[in-house]
Formats: sequence, C-alpha cells, structure tokens
Amino acid sequence: MSSSFKRRTPTTQPPPPSGTRLNSASSVLETSTGVPSLDDVLGGGQPLGSILTILAPDRHSNWSELLQRYWIAQGLACGQHVCVVGESGRSTKLVDGCMWLSPAEYGDSVKGGASEDEREPGADEEVKIAWRYEGMKRFQTTVSATASKRDDYSHTFELTQKIPSEVIDMALQSGQLQYLPVEPGTPVPPFDKVLSQIKELIATRQGQAANSRQVVTRLAIPEFGGFSWGDATPEAILRFLYLLRSMVQSTQVTVLITIPPHLSQEVPAFDSSIVEGWLTKLGFLSDGCLSFSSFGDNPTLSSAFPAYHGFVHVHRAPSVRSLVPPSHKLSVLRGLSSPSSHSEGGGENNLGFKCTRKRFVIETLHLDVEGGVSERRTAPPISATIHEHSEPVGGSTSTITKAERAQVAVEAPPAANDEVTSPMTSPKPKKARKVVAFQSGGRDLYDF
Repeated sequence: MSSSFKRRTPTTQPPPPSGTRLNSASSVLETSTGVPSLDDVLGGGQPLGSILTILAPDRHSNWSELLQRYWIAQGLACGQHVCVVGESGRSTKLVDGCMWLSPAEYGDSVKGGASEDEREPGADEEVKIAWRYEGMKRFQTTVSATASKRDDYSHTFELTQKIPSEVIDMALQSGQLQYLPVEPGTPVPPFDKVLSQIKELIATRQGQAANSRQVVTRLAIPEFGGFSWGDATPEAILRFLYLLRSMVQSTQVTVLITIPPHLSQEVPAFDSSIVEGWLTKLGFLSDGCLSFSSFGDNPTLSSAFPAYHGFVHVHRAPSVRSLVPPSHKLSVLRGLSSPSSHSEGGGENNLGFKCTRKRFVIETLHLDVEGGVSERRTAPPISATIHEHSEPVGGSTSTITKAERAQVAVEAPPAANDEVTSPMTSPKPKKARKVVAFQSGGRDLYDF
C-alpha cells in the first residue's frame, strides 16, 4: 500500500544566478568574496541581500583595499554586475589595480602541483616518525582553495597577475562595471544623493532580471565616511547604513563596505564624545562585520608572530534568515562546531592573516616553539658572560675574564670573629668560600 502523502516539487527549477550557491545551513543563496579562507569564516560565503563591513584600524597599511579588490575581481570573473561607489579617480584606480585569475586554474601551468608560495616549509623532506603516525593527516592551519573550470562560484586569483585592460573595457561597454561618483568638497554630505542613486540602480537591475536570467549585483563602497564624503557625523554614517540595509534586503544585491582607519577605532577620530560602543553599532547595522588589525602599530607583535601580518576579529557573522549564523556550524577556521569547543570549553580559534607573494590567506593563529628553537636548552646560552671575583680576608680583589660575554661571580663572606684566640698564638687565616654563579643576559640564574 503506497502512502497518500506526496511531496510537491516543481517540474523545472530555475538555475541559480551565476557565481552563487545554496548554503546548506540557512538555505540562502550566497556568493564568494574571492578569498576562500574568508568565505569559510563567513560560513561559506556572503549571503545575497547582506552588507559586509571590513574594518582596518592600522594607519600604516590598507588591507581593506586588498580585500575590496579581491571582491571586485570575483564579481567580474563570475559575470556579475559590479558597481563602485566613491570618488571617480580613486574608484578607477581601485579597479585597475585588481588581481586576476591564476594561470593554473585553466591549465596554463602544471596541474595538481602546489606553487612554491603555497608549499609548507619542509614539505619535501622525509621525516622519520613512528609507524603508527604515518597514516595521519598533515596538520593544516587554513582551508584549501579548490576551483575548477566548470565551477564559477569561487575562482583562484594571484597577486602577481593583474586584470587585463581589455576585461575592464568590455565590462564598461556591456554595463557589467559601473561607477557611482561621489563629489568631494561639497558643502552638504552626499549621503542622501548616493542613497537615491543606489535605489534607482537596484530598481533598474530588478527590472532587467524580470525579463531575463537573474544576475547578482555587487555594490562596493570603499573608504566609506572618508574625506571624500565631506563632514561625516556619526548620525549620518549610522543612518546611511540603516537605510542601505533596508534597500538590499530580499534582493540579489550584495554590499561590501570598507571603513577608513580613523573610523575603525573604538573611539572614532571625528567625535571624541563617543566613549565606547562605536564598533558595536557598526556591527548591529551590518549583516557581517570583521576587523583586520595589522601589526604595523605594534612591533612586538610582529616579532612574536613572524609568520603573520595581523589579527582577524569577527565582530558579527552574517545570519540572514536564520537565528544562528551558518559560520558557527560550517566554519572550519573558527572551530565553533568542533566537539572540543563545547565539551572542554575551548571556544573560538584565534585567527590571523598573512599576505604571501601570490595570495592573501586567513589561518588559525598558533604560537611558535618557546624560545624560537625546537630543542630545550638546559645549559646557559652561548652569549652568557662569566666574571670571577675573589675576596680574601685581607680585602684584596682580583677579576679574571673566562669568556667574552659570560660572568662568574666569586664572593667571600667576611671572616668570623666569634672564636676566642690566645694572645700567645696567632689565628690561622681561613680560606674564603667561593660561590660561583652563571648569569645570562635575561633573568636566568644558575647557582652552584
């Protein structure tokens, strides 16, 4: 006897837009940012109809601009519409400096072989280990970048490859690439004008999608609230984010906003009255908010973590149409879904980023071996200095140098006068007790 309950499914389902896929946790279409490790931190990618805000508090570097170029290059490579909002000269320079596809993605180089920049140190060396550990998987600190010619969701880009000028010209002629200018030096901040232009753009794209296949629109806003935006107040910035978020919800539009360094601090430079909560407000008015803090302001961190260029802090993970962000379940780098994080209280992994010759990658942050060496030292370092001091009863002092930078201190306690001696007999001179100590350049003291 067959069941009377049947699932109703449409006979033909429209294909998803180019460069998108369905998230397994939230059932929302998402698109790639161009950086596979950043997609993993977001839970698979950036959901459609969401705003992602990138903060870069370091004034000596501009990592947010690099991520913006990855994001734009990914949209152009997937055939999506890209719109850049900002000053005309800076927007053109931003697009012209984008990286482009890796030659290995389309078979121009040897397939299956990792580049020299991606190989781990010592990968080709054979290390003798116990037989029971030979079948174990090698420890990895990031996710692998998998891209193929048939998969247009995520492409592999190399920093050594620059976007061809022919691609930009064709995108401008076909309308795939568009600029929304922001005129600097106007007495009135251009927030309302830019919002009206974005509203018209979204309406135009929705009208075109009704007649043909839907195409995702990427809206890039670099250096939002910078000097080209005029006298930006906290109320104007927060109001712009609130209205923009209401426009892009339930649409095929994704937005990436980068905040300049003077606005990425907990206390922004334009208004000292804001004591705390500025970054929290930016996170509340965005679907996702991440901070990339470089080591440029703190040289001690660069010496402590020589393999990284900065920290990655997730202020808010995107959670479109879901109570729990997909990043909590699907992200490998954050590690919130691992059993150890719940049973043992491990919590979230520390994340760091680095930029190599060919790519930008986010990894789990690990400390190096203590002392910077792989062997445990039980003897004083070579750079130690030795001094020898001897103080006899008569009070004379002599100094002998044993090595170039090591000290051996020899001290003699004062002679004891407790014993009563006869006036006819002279007391025997007592030998001084020697105390030898090795003293290094640090706080280590070896007493014998």
